[in-house]
Amino acid sequence: MNCLPSRALVRHWLSLCLIAALLLLSLPPAAAQDDPPPIGLALYRSEKFSVPYPNFWEVTERGIDVYFGAGRTPVCSEAGMIAAALGAVGNRTFEDLIGEYTRTFIRVDLSPERIAIRRNGLSASFVAPCTDGTPRQYRVTFFIAYGQAYRLAQFAPQAAFSAWADVYGQIVNEFSPTTVGGGENGSAIELPNVSPLALIAHLFGGNVYVGTLADLPGKPITQGAANGRSYRYPTLSPNGSLIAFTDPAQRTLWLGATANGAAQQIADDVAEGYPPAWSADGSLLAYMAQHEDRLQLRAVQVPDLSQRDLGETLAEIADCPTLSNDPADRLYWAETGAEGNAPLMAWTGDALYYSLRCGVGIAQLREGKSTLINADVRRAQLSPDGKALLGVLMEEDSPQLVRLNLQTGALERIQTPLPADQVAWRADGSGFFYATATLKEEATVSEGDAARGLALFGAFPLRLAVYEVQLWEVDLSTGIIVSHFSAEGRAIGRIAPSPDGSGVLFSVVQSAKRLVDAFVNNVSSGELRREAPITQLYWRALPAAENDRALLVAISSAPTWGRLGSAAAPTPTSSPRRPGERPSATPTRTATPSATPTLTPSPTASERRAAPPTNTPRPTATP
Repeated sequence: MNCLPSRALVRHWLSLCLIAALLLLSLPPAAAQDDPPPIGLALYRSEKFSVPYPNFWEVTERGIDVYFGAGRTPVCSEAGMIAAALGAVGNRTFEDLIGEYTRTFIRVDLSPERIAIRRNGLSASFVAPCTDGTPRQYRVTFFIAYGQAYRLAQFAPQAAFSAWADVYGQIVNEFSPTTVGGGENGSAIELPNVSPLALIAHLFGGNVYVGTLADLPGKPITQGAANGRSYRYPTLSPNGSLIAFTDPAQRTLWLGATANGAAQQIADDVAEGYPPAWSADGSLLAYMAQHEDRLQLRAVQVPDLSQRDLGETLAEIADCPTLSNDPADRLYWAETGAEGNAPLMAWTGDALYYSLRCGVGIAQLREGKSTLINADVRRAQLSPDGKALLGVLMEEDSPQLVRLNLQTGALERIQTPLPADQVAWRADGSGFFYATATLKEEATVSEGDAARGLALFGAFPLRLAVYEVQLWEVDLSTGIIVSHFSAEGRAIGRIAPSPDGSGVLFSVVQSAKRLVDAFVNNVSSGELRREAPITQLYWRALPAAENDRALLVAISSAPTWGRLGSAAAPTPTSSPRRPGERPSATPTRTATPSATPTLTPSPTASERRAAPPTNTPRPTATP
């Protein structure tokens, strides 16, 4: 019997040995097998959130959530994760969300440890049986941002979870709600069907616009606002044919024609922080001039545009408080004045009333001589009959609403349920409106990229404040106080009652809460810009019906009315209107008064008239 292997068997055995040797030579060192190469991450982005995921996984959108894994469905022996936007969080806490999720499993071994993710997330770990009974380990993370909840569930077989822990941690830290569809969007623009026959001047995108309530933003007077530059203090002449405004960057005063948008510079020595003021007949335009360290009241004569001195002032050049680093504060101060103290410049009869310094203190100019009225009243508004001032007096760091009788000098304190912030008289002087801002939330933001935060906010860490803002109306004959508006935001900046008493325009400055949430959640620079606070213009029709509400009519600021009759009635169109369609708001132009000067059109006037910006609002939260 021959015991030697056959030649074919020897060749087969040698081939197997050679293959084994080649495989051994091709293996990396043992240490390298313990440290597998890092997993590359791709980025998934939807209208609700963005999240990185291993670039060799598949992405399956399943309607209610998105599954990331090696295949299109979860497998017990494989790692994977599921991301979902859960909608409005309501009053639920992180622990409520964790409890709701873990109760969907038959049996859960939940770890008591929690890991905070930036400022808006919390992770929990637990073990639960997979569908085949094998143990699967989970890391579930909930995020709460913009009032919305998001869930990211990451899992792997329990024995393999530690190999995924670092990757899952990186993914969690880079999860970001997408602000475009983040929920709690603000109301759409709604233009009223009925408009007072008066022009409205306002700032839209930093430029001066003139329109009516039914066609906001109206037509542009300027086009040069850019890179943070904004015109200020648009002020209509008594007959509505002219509009004055300032360019604080250049310290210049401008005059424009509302009929054709032509505008020209009429003064170049304007003191920053003071609005212009028209005399009752529109023949003089007063402004505060600054020459080196001296202030002086001057006026432009209309129509020849000559200059004249009105007299020396009691106002002094002062170092007003520096701007806050809170972006919402900066918007509020731009809408009003330093620390919210709106300056006064108002003409009545032969007297001109003006603020002393940084919007604080009141003086009167009469026949070229200034007299101190009150050194402490701020945010003052002159009554329509010129006999009283309404303002705020700080007493023990608390604002007190006061009325100052200009004939007797008597100062009356007016008690209100909440401290007054900004004030405005009714057009007929029979009552007034006032705004309140009650602190709701205050926080210090210190998480996130410090360099990016410094570039964005000007300081880091950042202190943020959110307020409950409200608009109230007081009837002086009855003492009745009515609330007309309430929202979360920074402040109500300007209050502008219509000249016919049919309603009130007011500007609402949003808080920076959404911007900070976006910053903490590492959103892109473009989305950060979208979430920056803005100033919204609201209209509240009066008297208010039971279910009426304030309408968002423009994304603009600094509203001011012309006199009743400054806008003509709409011109009817030749075609019949559909049911519910509002009439054309194109005014019939009145004859130009002889006192109106001839103004030089700006170089881009024709372009402005041809293609004014739209009034489409950005997606935004309640103020």
